[in-house]
Amino acid sequence: MVIRIVGPDGKPIPNAVLDWWQADEAGTYYYATYTLRGKARTDSEGYVEVLSVPPGPYGPAKVRRAGHFHIIVRPPGKSHASGLTTQFYVCDGNDEKLLGT
Repeated sequence: MVIRIVGPDGKPIPNAVLDWWQADEAGTYYYATYTLRGKARTDSEGYVEVLSVPPGPYGPAKVRRAGHFHIIVRPPGKSHASGLTTQFYVCDGNDEKLLGT
């Protein structure tokens, strides 16, 4: 996945840190280890590339969530509290109906 981080003014944010974590293809998180978790930093144009496995759906069948990536984005030199926390959902064939599964 290639992501570009920009500010409210649309200008790229170089050296932003992305703290990234996700479940594996079966929807399993590895809480005891840092498997499928890491940090990446944007380049001078605000781009970062992360290579990983597709995240699988998470949770029991009645409350299952579509596969997703958790990301905290922090501008350079800022604390964890000043970051933006978000999620990117991944659906087979980009079918948004699967977001409810």
